[in-house]
Amino acid sequence: MSVADNASTISLSGSSQWICQQCDVVLKKAQARESHLKEELDAARKLTERYATELAAAMQTLNSIRKSSSDAEEHISASLTAIVEEKRKRFHQQSSSTDESQQRSTDANVFSRRRSSEGCAPVPVLSLHPEAPPSYEEKKWWKGDGASQSCPRGCDHIEESRREHYKKWHYNVYYAFVNREDNYSERERWMCTLFGDKVPGIRVCHYCHHLLKKDSKHNGQLQLANHIENEHPEVFGELAVQHSRHRSNTAATSHIPQLPGEIDRLLEKSLNGTHEKDKIHEQLH
Repeated sequence: MSVADNASTISLSGSSQWICQQCDVVLKKAQARESHLKEELDAARKLTERYATELAAAMQTLNSIRKSSSDAEEHISASLTAIVEEKRKRFHQQSSSTDESQQRSTDANVFSRRRSSEGCAPVPVLSLHPEAPPSYEEKKWWKGDGASQSCPRGCDHIEESRREHYKKWHYNVYYAFVNREDNYSERERWMCTLFGDKVPGIRVCHYCHHLLKKDSKHNGQLQLANHIENEHPEVFGELAVQHSRHRSNTAATSHIPQLPGEIDRLLEKSLNGTHEKDKIHEQLH
């Protein structure tokens, strides 16, 4: 082998070693990069698992809160229903036990005397209880139908027309029949059912038949509302509950907001006072 051949062989050998060294460097870098990527992948998996665990715990907490809220809502609804029902029963018991039997007996005697003295067509005996539902026979009577001049609810004093008599003495019944021809809004009809005609004038409380003379300081409805609040607080509390329901139903179906008046605020005050008393009663028991 010549000297030139030896030199060429040595040169090729050196080049191969250098290439191998470079390959080793690249391989080590690739292995290091692979190891680093594996570490990052493991960290990402652990982070994902942690997030999944936290998400499951959060969903469990949210479901627990929803269930607690639903249970609380059902409990509150049941409590309010029980309170209203208890008040209604208490009111009916008090009214029925003291007045109803006497009123029915008196009513029957009044109608018996009238039938024998007037010689007119029989008139059905109707209850004078405040919660007695309106009768279609009553509507026919105050519209002028029927021969009897006697008030179906047993009043001895009919000093005006039948219609006006019912508007003054039995407004809770009369305004249950009022229609659009009377030019009253739904809210006005409702307030008239509770406290008589919106037009100023003499009022008669149908819970005690007390005659309220015209007061220049208050309108007729407010005057009667004050009377019922002072003389019949249990009745007024029941009216406040009914009024609250009526306002809620009206607000749900009407696009026109109803501004509260003085009577609305009086009823709302009574309702809030009743709720506060119920809360105190629950805390004590």
